Amino acid sequence: MLLAFRDAIRLTTKKVTYEEGCQDPNPDTLKLLKELSLKRRAIEESLNRRSTIKESVAGEMGEVNYQDQQRLEQYIPLLMHLLAYTDSHPKPSPILCWMCGLKLKWSSSMTSSCCLKIGGPKFYHIYSFRFELGMSFFLYGAVLRERGFATLSTGELVESATLFRKAAGVFSYLAEKVLPPLKYLLPDESPVEATSSLSSLMRIICLADAQAVTIKRAEEKENSPLLLSKLHYGISQILDEATCIMNAKPGELRHLSAAVKGLVSTCKVLHELRSQRSLAEELRGNEKIGIAILVLRHATANLKKVKTPKNEPYTSIFNEEVKDASEMLKKFEHENDFVWQQKIPTAHLLPSLQGKSIVTSIPYEPQKLEGPELSMFE
Repeated sequence: MLLAFRDAIRLTTKKVTYEEGCQDPNPDTLKLLKELSLKRRAIEESLNRRSTIKESVAGEMGEVNYQDQQRLEQYIPLLMHLLAYTDSHPKPSPILCWMCGLKLKWSSSMTSSCCLKIGGPKFYHIYSFRFELGMSFFLYGAVLRERGFATLSTGELVESATLFRKAAGVFSYLAEKVLPPLKYLLPDESPVEATSSLSSLMRIICLADAQAVTIKRAEEKENSPLLLSKLHYGISQILDEATCIMNAKPGELRHLSAAVKGLVSTCKVLHELRSQRSLAEELRGNEKIGIAILVLRHATANLKKVKTPKNEPYTSIFNEEVKDASEMLKKFEHENDFVWQQKIPTAHLLPSLQGKSIVTSIPYEPQKLEGPELSMFE
């Protein structure tokens, strides 16, 4: 992974004032709602500022991501506290009227129709605090993933892998604990970020990112090409699960943008190719250049069947990898003609790729909020 795909972070939202329209006389309730509004306002303003910051300004964007992480870590526990109360109590009409009046609206960055939207983002409005919590959690996971990219650019490989693993844990918690009850409230037209399937998909993408960082560490340590081959194919195997999710949940993900689908399929092929190139290097080092050539010929022949999305940020990276593989094959064939003169084995002797996955999610632990119990409209 680690390809230039950053759509998940491009969420926006509308202003919300929680205490507005709330007629609850309980001072503790009013205090919590005002604090929620304050914490959310900081997130709203930050999301609006993001559009003015160029992604190339790594230092500035890195600071924004760190601050957003802190803001979300303060906002989410408060929101969970409110949701826990409203979920565990019957909803009299004052609460329902108040919830409907809040107009919790979020845009989508990974829904196909929204990616083509002209004239500003489309906003979705669902009458549920769980929708607000789900979108906030999705943003939190995306922010952690962005911080993973930022620390990677400064060479902090261990911290980068940790952030990707934490992001995977957030998306896992979101898919398993937060979003399932929301499924029955979603209208036909709703953002894909509000589905458990996309969160499960994002968990896998983050794990693939984390494994890609471990490969960079292995390269720095000059580990064997055989280990690199296994780690690269491990990413391809991780992404097999992503493909299974997209095939198993076509309904939930029917509006998923083509860019996301293309990312998964392209990365799967890309890391399989890198695995084959590393395996060929290992074979050549063991004086088995004939088998190495067989591996590369098989790899380049398969690439001709692959259709990659056009005009995506990662397309040029993939095309460069294809070019490098072709040049590597020509180099090995030339070397074999003039030095080794080994016979190229038949296809049935093609060695199978072996995968190795060494990353896992870091589980998200909900923060317990200390404070007075709510008694809204009682």
